[in-house]
Amino acid sequence: MFTAKHQESHRRKAIYKHPAARAALQRVNEWWTGVFYGNVPEIDRCGHGFVHHRNEMENDDWGNSHLDRASLFHFCQWVVTAGLWHNTGLGLLRDFHSSACYGLLQQTAIGMACYYSCAVAVLALAGPRLFVLLFAWPFVANVGFASVVNWGWHIFADPAEPANYAASTITVMDWAGDVFNEGLHLTHHLRPAAHFSEVRQLYSAQRDFYIANSSLLLSHSDPLEIWAMAMLHRWGYFAERLVDYSGQMTPQQKRAFVRFRTRPIGSKPASQLEAAAVAAAAGAAAKAAARLHLAKAAGQHALRPRAAGRVSVTAAE
Repeated sequence: MFTAKHQESHRRKAIYKHPAARAALQRVNEWWTGVFYGNVPEIDRCGHGFVHHRNEMENDDWGNSHLDRASLFHFCQWVVTAGLWHNTGLGLLRDFHSSACYGLLQQTAIGMACYYSCAVAVLALAGPRLFVLLFAWPFVANVGFASVVNWGWHIFADPAEPANYAASTITVMDWAGDVFNEGLHLTHHLRPAAHFSEVRQLYSAQRDFYIANSSLLLSHSDPLEIWAMAMLHRWGYFAERLVDYSGQMTPQQKRAFVRFRTRPIGSKPASQLEAAAVAAAAGAAAKAAARLHLAKAAGQHALRPRAAGRVSVTAAE
């Protein structure tokens, strides 16, 4: 359900390619089934598509790079200041008003009005027990689940280069529950309007871009496990699953490297192990950047790193 409404938020109508299915099931997850999972209509389409992707985790409201991303306290702090604030819609109304996006503000307000008026009506007519069952508990669960998933996808920012959204977005391969290619999350950020059936091919064609921007690749994992293992400081878990592009890191250096990438922006390597791992990753990134340069010189299409906050990403693409 969560991945379906996420995919739907990046399209005008539905996630289906068949015209009849698109006509019959357009926006069904966000406006109908999603409501019973605590989803406020238009929050995903407007908020996720036009704020999270447009800003690329750069601003303090949505980003987590200024926090220790292996700290449960900092995660809870972020849930209150970002996850709850924006999932209610209140933060989005402020963002859209301050940026003069009045069309998005109106759409978000309509979704909020429908959701909260239904919740109030259920509370008044059916009592608090049904209200909690249909609205309160699903909403709280949705905020918590969405926060954990978002934190997991963007847990490994580069403390030395926090504005590089590619570095702060991971890729997960061989994820057993990945039904919409959600594991290729950086590919999704680069091409958010691409249909999920096309994402794997896009990833394969642009792998050097990921390496050049120090984006981490994990195998046999998922964002929920990533969040849990980081909170428990189980760095050995990541050492077993981290793909070392340099081919030079020891298991100890992998653990140190992953820990370094969860620290707040401005942090420096805290040990020789971390420094050696960072140097190895930088060497692999430099080689990948050189390959991209050669591909560009040969006339091959290649993605280029773009300034955070200026990525051309909209939910209507």
